[in-house]
Parts: sequence; C-alpha cells; structure tokens
Amino acid sequence: MDQTSDILALLRRLPGWEDRPVEIEPAIAVLASPSWRGVDGAPFIARDTETGDSVFVKRLHEDTSFYIDPVQAFAAAKQAGDVGVGPRVLLSDPAARVLITEHLGKGWRVAGLEHAADPDFVDRVLETRARFSQAASLAPRADAFAEIESLHTRLVSEGAATPPDMGWLCDTLMLAAERATGTDEAPVAIHGDGNMSNVLFHSSGEIRLVDFDRAGMASPCEEIGTALVEMCAFEAGARAAFLRCAAKAWNLPA
Repeated sequence: MDQTSDILALLRRLPGWEDRPVEIEPAIAVLASPSWRGVDGAPFIARDTETGDSVFVKRLHEDTSFYIDPVQAFAAAKQAGDVGVGPRVLLSDPAARVLITEHLGKGWRVAGLEHAADPDFVDRVLETRARFSQAASLAPRADAFAEIESLHTRLVSEGAATPPDMGWLCDTLMLAAERATGTDEAPVAIHGDGNMSNVLFHSSGEIRLVDFDRAGMASPCEEIGTALVEMCAFEAGARAAFLRCAAKAWNLPA
C-alpha cells in the first residue's frame, strides 16, 4: 500500500469522511531550498472532490523517531488546537505517525523571516506562544543543553567527523547551561521550535502555531530564546522584543 492509500485508510476513520470521494495531494507542490518545511514529515491536503471540504494531514518521517515522540507531539498539538493556538486536531494515530487537523486554507499564509521586521508581528507570535505555555500541560522533556551534550557524546562515541573545535564549542555552551541551572522559573509548556515556517497568520491578524514535535515542559526562557533567535538577527532587536513583550507575556523580570 502506497503512502496516500495508507493515509486514506486512516482518513476513513474520521467521522463524516467514511465514504467521501477523496483526492490526496502534497501540501507543498514546489519547495525551494533552503527551507525547513516538510523536513520532519510529509504534509498532504485531503480534499472532498464533490464539496471541496479539506483537511490537513501530516505524516512524520520514520527517521525522526530518535528525536520526535509522536504520542507527545500529537498530544501537544491537540491541546494547542483546543485553546485556539493551533489548528484543531481531528484525528491522530501515533503508531502510524499520522496527524489529521483542520486545514487552514483561504486567508492563511506561512510566515517568513520578512515578517519578523514588523515588531507588532513579533509581539503577536510571542503572545501566541505564551498562550500555549499558560494553557497546556505536557510531559517533561530534556532541556536544550542536555540534548546538545547527548548528541555530542553520541558523535564522539560513533567516531563521526566533526569540526576540530567542536569540543571547545560544546564546553562553551555548557557555561551557559550552568547559568541557566541557577534560575527558578517553573517549567511551562513550550512549542520548542522557533522556525517561522511553524507560524501561520491570517489576513485578519490571527496567529496559529503548527508542528508541535519539539513540545514539552521546559523553561520559558527556552521558548523565548528559540523564537527570538529566529526572528531577531541582532541582540538589540531580541532585547527590545523581550522588554516590550516577552517578559510581560511570561511574567518574567525585565
């Protein structure tokens, strides 16, 4: 059974779609590089050929299993959809690594780095991420520093070729980890991936987040950092966004 046939079988489990005439096509017809879209999973649009109704389907690639837990990722997506931070989840099957959500079509666009030049847009993205932090409760996840240390250990044990200063770089990063350990922020639900391709916006100004594959409970500073390092090219811009919006949104000292 090919990939779309497998998805069709799952789609038939969705109430109201048991016997609809359906066509399934890639959600991204043409993809220019560089881009993160479609890296972790294959996105599809399933459309009723008679009514035009459609749903969005994401199938995680098998080779993401070492860093994405479908059970946790889909649970996070469900909670996000329930509070209006992400698309509503219609059906999920962690064993099949497939998630089916509402299709945000007409009026919705994928954000790009050009939108980060607008401070109002940056603030709305941060506020949406903060809403998820306040509304969701997820399983714990390893912090970014622990993941870096684990990956570096694996690279060394496997004898992988790395830049000569990789060890120094990891040691330097661990200095930041020591400072982060001393903070007293309680863990909150975080999306965990600051890429702008995970942000959808509507012509009305509404923001939604997608791809909760890195979600979990962690420091709010990790969520703020992953978002600002993507949206702000320089420290001054990131500092301004933190003082203007993020500190208040996560109730952190400015």
